[in-house]
Amino acid sequence: MDQQFLRKLLNQISVSGCEESGQKVLKEYMGQYADEIRSDEMGNVICIANPDSPVRIMLSAHADEIGLLVTRITESGRIQAIERGGIIPATYPGQKVQILTGKGIVYDLKAADLLIDIGATSKEEAARYVALGDTIVPDTGMRELINGRITARALDDRIGVFIIMEALRRAQEK
Repeated sequence: MDQQFLRKLLNQISVSGCEESGQKVLKEYMGQYADEIRSDEMGNVICIANPDSPVRIMLSAHADEIGLLVTRITESGRIQAIERGGIIPATYPGQKVQILTGKGIVYDLKAADLLIDIGATSKEEAARYVALGDTIVPDTGMRELINGRITARALDDRIGVFIIMEALRRAQEK
């Protein structure tokens, strides 16, 4: 089991509709194991073993996650967002979040009522760091627990991808 691949996959920010970073990790890792890797018009990554075989088996999983999408920067520099997926808004106030921007990840200092405070004092200052359409997730990466267990944001989706890729990797070894 490649724990480094699992950790990298779990730590990607791949909010629904903005899944490129997770897809990139998958393609890079599976390039050494899959006989062929394709992407369709929706961005789905398709890893193929033995493409000429008359027997075909499809295993499917998804690696996106619920989160928020930046829709507005207020005059005071706070970030306003809408949900992407089935978030529970009541769980966000007071939580730390990560904003995936074109320039990297921006961390907030405090969140309240889905107005996210990144420490900016004006709209112009905030706009130097965050753009409309950037994605936001809770600031929780993979954590190791006792007895070899783990917890992570989007674990329910990405563990399925990991299991399928691990199965393909092991099948290719045989």
